[in-house]
Amino acid sequence: MRTEFKPHEPPNSAEIEQMWRELNIQPIKINAPSVTKVVDLLRLIFIKGSVEFACFQIDRHPALEWFASRSRILPDDSPADIDFFGRFLTLPATRAALPMMRIGEHLSAELELEWISPFTHR
Repeated sequence: MRTEFKPHEPPNSAEIEQMWRELNIQPIKINAPSVTKVVDLLRLIFIKGSVEFACFQIDRHPALEWFASRSRILPDDSPADIDFFGRFLTLPATRAALPMMRIGEHLSAELELEWISPFTHR
Protein backbone atom coordinates (compact mmCIF):
# COMPACT_ATOMS: atom_id res chain seq x y z
CA MET A 1 0.00 0.00 0.00
CA ARG A 2 1.32 3.41 -0.92
CA THR A 3 1.53 5.75 2.02
CA GLU A 4 1.52 8.93 -0.08
CA PHE A 5 -0.35 9.71 -3.27
CA LYS A 6 0.63 12.28 -5.85
CA PRO A 7 -2.05 14.81 -6.87
CA HIS A 8 -2.50 13.24 -10.31
CA GLU A 9 -2.33 9.64 -9.04
CA PRO A 10 -5.40 8.78 -6.98
CA PRO A 11 -5.55 5.49 -5.10
CA ASN A 12 -6.54 2.66 -7.42
CA SER A 13 -9.58 0.43 -6.82
CA ALA A 14 -7.55 -2.23 -4.96
CA GLU A 15 -6.12 0.44 -2.64
CA ILE A 16 -9.60 1.88 -2.07
CA GLU A 17 -10.97 -1.55 -1.13
CA GLN A 18 -7.99 -2.08 1.17
CA MET A 19 -8.76 1.26 2.81
CA TRP A 20 -12.34 0.16 3.54
CA ARG A 21 -11.03 -3.03 5.18
CA GLU A 22 -8.42 -1.16 7.24
CA LEU A 23 -10.36 1.91 8.40
CA ASN A 24 -10.64 2.08 12.17
CA ILE A 25 -13.96 3.70 13.06
CA GLN A 26 -15.09 4.27 16.63
CA PRO A 27 -18.39 5.81 17.75
CA ILE A 28 -18.00 8.76 20.10
CA LYS A 29 -20.61 9.49 22.75
CA ILE A 30 -21.59 13.16 22.77
CA ASN A 31 -23.52 14.32 25.83
CA ALA A 32 -24.00 17.96 24.97
CA PRO A 33 -27.31 19.67 25.76
CA SER A 34 -26.94 21.84 22.65
CA VAL A 35 -26.76 18.78 20.38
CA THR A 36 -29.76 17.19 22.11
CA LYS A 37 -31.75 20.41 21.65
CA VAL A 38 -30.94 20.62 17.93
CA VAL A 39 -31.89 16.96 17.40
CA ASP A 40 -35.15 17.46 19.32
CA LEU A 41 -35.99 20.54 17.23
CA LEU A 42 -35.22 18.69 14.00
CA ARG A 43 -37.52 15.88 15.11
CA LEU A 44 -40.32 18.45 15.43
CA ILE A 45 -39.66 19.68 11.89
CA PHE A 46 -39.22 16.32 10.15
CA ILE A 47 -42.35 14.59 11.42
CA LYS A 48 -42.66 12.18 8.47
CA GLY A 49 -39.23 10.71 9.07
CA SER A 50 -36.72 10.36 11.82
CA VAL A 51 -33.72 12.29 13.02
CA GLU A 52 -30.77 10.46 14.53
CA PHE A 53 -27.38 11.74 15.62
CA ALA A 54 -24.10 9.89 15.86
CA CYS A 55 -20.50 10.97 15.96
CA PHE A 56 -17.52 8.87 14.90
CA GLN A 57 -13.75 9.06 15.06
CA ILE A 58 -12.05 7.77 11.93
CA ASP A 59 -8.34 7.08 12.18
CA ARG A 60 -6.07 8.54 9.51
CA HIS A 61 -5.59 6.54 6.34
CA PRO A 62 -3.57 7.76 3.33
CA ALA A 63 -6.18 6.75 0.74
CA LEU A 64 -8.99 8.48 2.65
CA GLU A 65 -6.81 11.55 3.12
CA TRP A 66 -6.20 11.73 -0.65
CA PHE A 67 -9.95 11.94 -1.31
CA ALA A 68 -10.90 14.10 1.68
CA SER A 69 -8.17 16.67 1.01
CA ARG A 70 -9.60 17.14 -2.48
CA SER A 71 -13.28 17.21 -1.40
CA ARG A 72 -13.81 13.98 -3.34
CA ILE A 73 -15.90 12.04 -0.83
CA LEU A 74 -19.29 12.51 -2.48
CA PRO A 75 -20.17 10.12 -5.30
CA ASP A 76 -19.66 11.37 -8.83
CA ASP A 77 -18.95 9.90 -12.24
CA SER A 78 -15.18 10.12 -12.00
CA PRO A 79 -13.14 6.93 -11.89
CA ALA A 80 -11.50 8.00 -8.62
CA ASP A 81 -14.55 7.94 -6.37
CA ILE A 82 -15.02 6.29 -2.99
CA ASP A 83 -18.75 6.98 -2.40
CA PHE A 84 -17.77 7.67 1.20
CA PHE A 85 -21.20 8.04 2.80
CA GLY A 86 -22.77 5.13 0.93
CA ARG A 87 -20.00 2.82 2.08
CA PHE A 88 -19.59 4.37 5.54
CA LEU A 89 -23.25 3.81 6.43
CA THR A 90 -22.97 0.09 5.73
CA LEU A 91 -19.82 -0.55 7.78
CA PRO A 92 -20.32 -2.76 10.86
CA ALA A 93 -19.22 0.01 13.29
CA THR A 94 -21.71 2.48 11.81
CA ARG A 95 -24.57 0.00 11.72
CA ALA A 96 -23.88 -0.99 15.35
CA ALA A 97 -23.94 2.66 16.46
CA LEU A 98 -27.20 3.36 14.60
CA PRO A 99 -29.35 0.23 15.10
CA MET A 100 -32.56 2.26 14.85
CA MET A 101 -31.70 3.01 11.22
CA ARG A 102 -31.88 -0.69 10.27
CA ILE A 103 -29.11 -0.31 7.71
CA GLY A 104 -28.22 -3.51 5.88
CA GLU A 105 -24.91 -4.61 4.45
CA HIS A 106 -25.87 -2.73 1.29
CA LEU A 107 -28.07 0.32 0.86
CA SER A 108 -31.38 -0.41 -0.84
CA ALA A 109 -31.26 2.91 -2.70
CA GLU A 110 -28.49 5.19 -3.87
CA LEU A 111 -27.83 8.17 -1.61
CA GLU A 112 -28.49 11.56 -3.13
CA LEU A 113 -26.16 13.94 -1.32
CA GLU A 114 -25.07 17.43 -2.24
CA TRP A 115 -23.17 20.25 -0.60
CA ILE A 116 -25.42 23.12 0.46
CA SER A 117 -25.06 26.14 2.66
CA PRO A 118 -26.62 25.84 6.13
CA PHE A 119 -27.93 29.37 5.56
CA THR A 120 -30.05 28.49 2.54
CA HIS A 121 -33.63 27.37 2.75
CA ARG A 122 -35.00 24.95 0.16
